[in-house]
Amino acid sequence: MATEQRVTSDAIGLRASGVSKTFGHFRALVGAELVVRRGTVHALLGGNGSGKSTLIKSLAGVYTADEGTLHLGGRELAMADVSPAVARSLGLRFVHQDLGLFPQLSIAENIGLSRGYPTRWSAIRERELRTGVQALLETFEIEADARTLVAHLRPAQRAMVAIARALDDAESADSILMLDEPTAALGEHDAGELMRAIRKRADGGQTIVLVSHRFSEIASVADDVTVFRDGRSVGSAPLDAMPLPQVVSLMTGGEGREMPRSFVEHEAGPTRIEVLGLTAGASRSVSFTAGEGEILGFAGLDGAGHTDVVRALFGALPVMAGSVAVDGADYAPRTPREAMAAGSAFVPQDRHADAAFADMSVTQNISVSVLDRLWNGLTLSRKHEQHTSDDAITRYDVRAANADVPLGVLSGGNQQKVIIARWLQRDPKLILLLEPTQGVDVVSRHDVYDKIVDAARSGATVLVASSDLDELLTLTHRIAVFRAGRIAVVLDSAHTTRDEIANAMMAEEPVPA
Repeated sequence: MATEQRVTSDAIGLRASGVSKTFGHFRALVGAELVVRRGTVHALLGGNGSGKSTLIKSLAGVYTADEGTLHLGGRELAMADVSPAVARSLGLRFVHQDLGLFPQLSIAENIGLSRGYPTRWSAIRERELRTGVQALLETFEIEADARTLVAHLRPAQRAMVAIARALDDAESADSILMLDEPTAALGEHDAGELMRAIRKRADGGQTIVLVSHRFSEIASVADDVTVFRDGRSVGSAPLDAMPLPQVVSLMTGGEGREMPRSFVEHEAGPTRIEVLGLTAGASRSVSFTAGEGEILGFAGLDGAGHTDVVRALFGALPVMAGSVAVDGADYAPRTPREAMAAGSAFVPQDRHADAAFADMSVTQNISVSVLDRLWNGLTLSRKHEQHTSDDAITRYDVRAANADVPLGVLSGGNQQKVIIARWLQRDPKLILLLEPTQGVDVVSRHDVYDKIVDAARSGATVLVASSDLDELLTLTHRIAVFRAGRIAVVLDSAHTTRDEIANAMMAEEPVPA
């Protein structure tokens, strides 16, 4: 049962009721509710795809909600009528994970882009700009010179500059600051510094809505918490009435919810890959092994380092320390080309940006990974290419009018099948997957699982990083849970639960070096 928070009307700064939003057939928000008290920090928690960021974007007017009502500043209006201009007029101010700052410009120049540059006779009055921005920095207690390049600021200072810019023309008593994952790219020290600054703003009367995955941050700064799951707000209460086990249970649906069916029935073979002390990106001294035919899952909050391990193993991220062996031989690809030559395949998280050639045909998208096999010495063998494509379309059950249609006209699930087919036709021995079924419908998702398990059953080792706990329970033999850049625990998928995984991801205890 959802925990309810009851707030007197005179204490309410914002109330959003019955907010729904669909994208095609996907229901991103389903009657979501949010009630924020004035002068408090209200935290939104939930897994990826739970709807919390969609709600923020709907309040910003970036997305147009299908249904819902917004009560704010004595006004009531339909959520469908909220545009960016309306949101700003209501005193809503937003700072997103991408702060939108220009690193090679000074603080003063960045603020000037927002508030406008003071001029005289068409010339910028730089001293007046710096003086005004310096006063703003002092108001927000940011210890920096307005002339400093943003690139030279500490990460927490950059976030505070973005907050100061957002609130520059707003009265703190009336405005509501919405922060969407502001610490996702910050280390523990910088995140703590930012949280202290946010708490101080709230103590001064600022109303703040904070979206975060990190319960430890929430516990240090929030007054109230709302938890989202599957597009719904499933619980809202003061922080002291929301202990971590209850938050985890609300996020996962609790252990009363039916566990997913496992697609994995075969046993893993002898060791295929051994990783020792790998440091790359946000990962720190990561060590693990995985066997032939094993599907090893990686779980973690944003910034935990698990996705960086996958990218590094494909040569897409520099390795700063550590060693890797595959089948007993050194494995150290510096580029994706070298990783492919060593028998690795990689399906990235952002299909549209990093994997799909939307304007090219299905045939061309499939054949691009095996052009060397299609080269006859003078040119590409179109007959061989068509045969390769037709075979992959049949094997992977790609639903397309024909092989010559652009990939972009296919559904998301069929696009992902094409990308999976592109890589698996190379018969890789190491398959690296990031969010392999993100944005894929349930039927196509099961098709993708079947093909991944088939590849593992044939001997390939699969490493899959996913934010979908059910996916990890469905698809893997074991799950390595990352926290603060390191592996905190490795769980047997057949004998663990959603809550156990989520608790390990969100625990506050430090991970031993």
